[in-house]
Amino acid sequence: MKKRVFHKIFTNYLIFGDIHGRYLELKKICEMCPNSIPVSVGDLMDRGPDSKKVLDFFMEKGLAVLGNHDHMMIDFYRNKKFYVSYCWFWNGAHNTLLSFTNNEKEKELINNNTKKFLELEKEMTALPKEQRTTYLNEIGILIEELRSLMQKIVDEKYIIFLESLPKFIETDDFIITHAPINPSIPFKSFLDEGKNDAKTDRSFLWNRGGIRKQKKIQFHGHNSNRKPRIFVKGNEAFAINLDSSKGEILTAYDGESDTLISVPWEK
Repeated sequence: MKKRVFHKIFTNYLIFGDIHGRYLELKKICEMCPNSIPVSVGDLMDRGPDSKKVLDFFMEKGLAVLGNHDHMMIDFYRNKKFYVSYCWFWNGAHNTLLSFTNNEKEKELINNNTKKFLELEKEMTALPKEQRTTYLNEIGILIEELRSLMQKIVDEKYIIFLESLPKFIETDDFIITHAPINPSIPFKSFLDEGKNDAKTDRSFLWNRGGIRKQKKIQFHGHNSNRKPRIFVKGNEAFAINLDSSKGEILTAYDGESDTLISVPWEK
């Protein structure tokens, strides 16, 4: 536990970095801060073993903003084609689907189709584009089988919940987003809830680039390569990255005690 982070944020929010299906670690930190309200910067699922439990947790209590993994799950379920059809399976979808079933045949299909897709995709990318048709057709069959299974085992209420998540949570003093707000996009444009063009979406969902000082402190995740990091300009802290998932650690900021809390992933 690291004390004294911002010094002037006094709230009962417990703001989590990317959780990625790590329910046991989520519960452990919540038990350390029983009077705080859990808040997620997004990326509730994928990679970890308990995506369904994490979704159930935030559907019952706490707050969350939309993350890029949440967005990919919506896109795949709805077949909206914002991403290429297999994009989600590059990013941990396999583990999310497994968390929704105890049926061995369904687990086998998830495991086999994902493994075969990754093998085919690797082989395909080594070929010229004009020679990829057969691979794309085979991949398409595997992906559609996975989509059909997903629509069977994942109750639509989970997708509706993800679709309801805001792109930011704002108070008088700070703003919570998934990715750091892209400096190339005007802040007022980003805050317009009605504006959801691709450029703006990629800012608050996918930006791994720069971060600019705003009038409000920014809490965000999505940048595990930077580890938990406080951004400072002059003598003033203006943003913090809470994503420590690359280091197999879950990190949260507790506003009530003004501390950073980290726990290692359970093995």
